[in-house]
Amino acid sequence: MALRQLTFSPALESRVQERINALPAVRMTAMQTMASFMWRPLALMGVMVLFSGAIIAGVNSFRVDEFFGSPDMRQALNLGAADPAEQLTFSSIQTWLPGYQFLGMGLLFAAITMVLAAILGRLRVLGGTVQGSLGAPIVFPPLPISARLFPMLMLFGLVVLLTQLGVSAWLATEAKSGDPGALLNVQQHADWLQGMRFAGVGLMLSGIALAMFTITIAMRFMARRVAEVTAQAVEQD
Repeated sequence: MALRQLTFSPALESRVQERINALPAVRMTAMQTMASFMWRPLALMGVMVLFSGAIIAGVNSFRVDEFFGSPDMRQALNLGAADPAEQLTFSSIQTWLPGYQFLGMGLLFAAITMVLAAILGRLRVLGGTVQGSLGAPIVFPPLPISARLFPMLMLFGLVVLLTQLGVSAWLATEAKSGDPGALLNVQQHADWLQGMRFAGVGLMLSGIALAMFTITIAMRFMARRVAEVTAQAVEQD
């Protein structure tokens, strides 16, 4: 049996189009609009940083044999004499590379936060469009504190990770010099610098959790609002 194609009269199509055109334009906020464009470059940069860090770590691993064994053992294994310059290069890369990789993770977490902000923007547009199509006033939930906090946590965490990378780069130059006092300085800063890296990641993950919580608030409000508008329309009929 052939399916019949539904057709509408020109008058009905015109009324439907007029109703659509009469709907108020609901747009994302400025931050949500920016997030919908920014997540792609942030994700790309994060992936590039992590992959380049993995390549650098692989190349640097070939210098480990410079620290292997006593001179007699090195001679027995035909490793030759240890090269102090290679040892210093290895130590220097080991100093800044973890901070570089943590920054890559931070960029990916920032991209995830931007995606969640863009989802909030889509929910705003769809919720407003649905309310307008039902002939009801467009109402949005009051801005929760979590919506204000999660962008700041993302930015603060990213600043922390950028700062620790800068400190790691400075310590790497100290390690490269080979001065005993500079090497002691590097070791003294290693513990708190590691804590700083995890603090930055923790801030960004907290921002992601708050963004997801904000999405649940928006979805619950929109579900209640649609049910309320539908019930009012049924009562009027």
